[in-house]
Amino acid sequence: MKTKTKIIIALFVVSFVGLMFVVKTAERNGSDIIGQSYRILGITQREKLHDLKAAGEGNSIYDENAYASSDKTDQLIEDYVESVKDIFKGNEHLLEAVDDAELNIDLKMFKSGDEFRFDDMFWDITVEQVKNLVPYSLLEEPDKPQSFEDYTYYVSEDNYNLYGQTATATFKFLEDQLKEVELDFSSAKKPKALYDSIVEALVDICGDEGELFQNETTGLAGYKWEKGNTMLQVSTDGTQVVISVGLK
Repeated sequence: MKTKTKIIIALFVVSFVGLMFVVKTAERNGSDIIGQSYRILGITQREKLHDLKAAGEGNSIYDENAYASSDKTDQLIEDYVESVKDIFKGNEHLLEAVDDAELNIDLKMFKSGDEFRFDDMFWDITVEQVKNLVPYSLLEEPDKPQSFEDYTYYVSEDNYNLYGQTATATFKFLEDQLKEVELDFSSAKKPKALYDSIVEALVDICGDEGELFQNETTGLAGYKWEKGNTMLQVSTDGTQVVISVGLK
């Protein structure tokens, strides 16, 4: 058995045992703890692959050219997720908090080596691969700008949270390849204050070599950084704030 497979199985076993404990605790303390612990235990492929990568064993799986050949790993993860579902049969109410959970944003997640990424995802991966990497469902969005009619949009079912403000994530694909991810804070109560806070934080993370820009089509204006063939930008029109990361 290969080392990386052993590590995956070991991670599954540890998480499985922990999850059993969480279920028993949740039965006593209510659904709130299960909503948090369900994510913390890390049953998504993204978190498993991150653990492997950190251990120096996951490069061959996490490499953008190896996704297509990771069927064995995918099957192990699918089997594990099914086993988790079995645990909650008859106790589905304990998972209600998961549906309303928000994912906290760490702005450092956009910077990865010599390029910008969204949560360490490689660009040009497929819709199915992204679905395996995110801890929520993706819903296809039929409405999109005419200039992007060749693109396919998928929107996160769960919200992201930053500085107490919520955003949805839109994943943009061209010919089934991920090209851009956009976080839209359309319900921000104080857009200008949120924009200023994000820019200040990103300058600390990415440096002050960014530049101001204005999009005449959308009316958005803001600050952007470029690294290699990728870009990161934060913009506002005074009523909403948008963070975009993707290929140029």
